[in-house]
Amino acid sequence: MNEEKNAIRKSAKLIALGFELATPVVVGALGGYYLDSKLNSPPWLMLLGTIGGFLCGLKTLFNILKKL
Repeated sequence: MNEEKNAIRKSAKLIALGFELATPVVVGALGGYYLDSKLNSPPWLMLLGTIGGFLCGLKTLFNILKKL
């Protein structure tokens, strides 16, 4: 039973790491898309938002992994 709990905890940590990386990317892409639609610009802001979100997610991911 104790091994089962450890496996569940490890799985939960890995799932949380995935969300920590994916959330800023999605928020950046949606924010860039919104700004592109309001400013009638090509998808450059969406691309910048996606890249910025990815970099922010990586930074957060590395900080979490450093603590572990």
